Amino acid sequence: MVRHCGRLPLAIHIAGARLAARPAWTIADLALRLADEQRRLDELERDDLGMRASFALTLDQLDEPDVAAFALLGLLDTPDVSIPVAARLFGQSERDAERVLDRLAEAYLVQPASPGRYQMHDLLHTYARERAGEMLSADVRRAAVDRVLRLLIAVAWRGTVLTNPTGTRESLADETWTSDAPRFRNASDAFDWLDRHRRLLIDITHALAARPRLVTRLSLGLFRYYLARGYWQDWVRIARVALHAAQSSPDRLVNAIARMDLGLALADLAHSRSGEYGEALDHLTRSLAEFRVLDHPEGLAMCLINTADVHVATGDTAMGIACAEEALAVCEQHRLTHGEPFACENLGTLHRKQGNQERALTYLERSLRGFVVLGNEAASARVLHGIGAVHHSGGHHDQAVSVLQRSIETCRRTGDQVGELAALAAFGHVQIDLADIGAATTSLHRALALAEKCGDRRRQADIQHLLDAATGHVENDTGV
Repeated sequence: MVRHCGRLPLAIHIAGARLAARPAWTIADLALRLADEQRRLDELERDDLGMRASFALTLDQLDEPDVAAFALLGLLDTPDVSIPVAARLFGQSERDAERVLDRLAEAYLVQPASPGRYQMHDLLHTYARERAGEMLSADVRRAAVDRVLRLLIAVAWRGTVLTNPTGTRESLADETWTSDAPRFRNASDAFDWLDRHRRLLIDITHALAARPRLVTRLSLGLFRYYLARGYWQDWVRIARVALHAAQSSPDRLVNAIARMDLGLALADLAHSRSGEYGEALDHLTRSLAEFRVLDHPEGLAMCLINTADVHVATGDTAMGIACAEEALAVCEQHRLTHGEPFACENLGTLHRKQGNQERALTYLERSLRGFVVLGNEAASARVLHGIGAVHHSGGHHDQAVSVLQRSIETCRRTGDQVGELAALAAFGHVQIDLADIGAATTSLHRALALAEKCGDRRRQADIQHLLDAATGHVENDTGV
């Protein structure tokens, strides 16, 4: 009950008075009524004493532009807002927006949460939403939220372009999509910015399902971010909304890509939790059919490569090789130089899993050369991991260590936490075989922390198994 009252003394006082006047009610009864955000303020009204009256009295002390800014904060479902987002919401510069937030903080309507971020009590947030509906026109409200959405789109696509400037997906991006993004040195900086707004990404996407063009654009732009960070549950939630939105669009290419993205998100979620791949493969199969009907070689190759990745995860190497070989043939036929390295990476990974290390190394080295030419560091790091795994399997531990170190360093530089944790785990495995248990456990604990951050239970179990093996190695050496 106290939490639903936003821990505000007046709200708690009113709630207590309501209980005192209703002896048959339990605290749980009132807490249940307060849990409904739509009626929470109604429950906290008592004669001439109520939260609305208290908040209104505070707002009466502010200038009209600051009152409007307070109301605009109610439009976002998240009660926590950064200065860049507030600036877009208010339609002001970041400096002016910070001044407004400081004035609202002085009036105790918001409070600083951390440097550059402000938060609002739930009750105040509900009241702000009510005021927005009362004092701002529908056009003003829509324009404010669209400005925030366009900022998120700009950052998402900027991170995507910085990760892979020559990819098929990246070719969809208009320059105007990224022009509103802050200046980032690299993709890692853009992904860090998105990390700080992770909750807003989910909230705003679900709130704006009625804006199919913008929601789909945001979801497609977040592809590289989610692959790098491993927030698979977030990705599935957004991808489902985006596919639903895309189905109302006449652009069949966007629809095919949105379906492919949902398939990949579901596959990655299944892989991280040892789940089922049926729905993922269904969406990917339907997406492949759509690209074939569209006669779109770039999309077809991209979807075949992604489907091969899923077959790698399921252990169906025969189907994976068939998809990857078709993808490579399409790339060679249509001279899709940006797609060839991905197909070769798939083939290298699949042949490695089949035990054909020599053929795997041939494909992986060809893939690495292609990615280096394209300037795709994130993909190069992933291939280096694969090459390191081949050297490890062949007993060439020193070569494996050298290559995996390069992979780890590149993953950190590009902000690819999923790639980094995989390379760290592989590095730790090699160090166990080299009997360097100190280096092994250091790497494995770092990998485990990243796996926990991503919520990847399967990788957590795999890494813990390696840590147990390292502990067992020490016990054996000491005669325990």
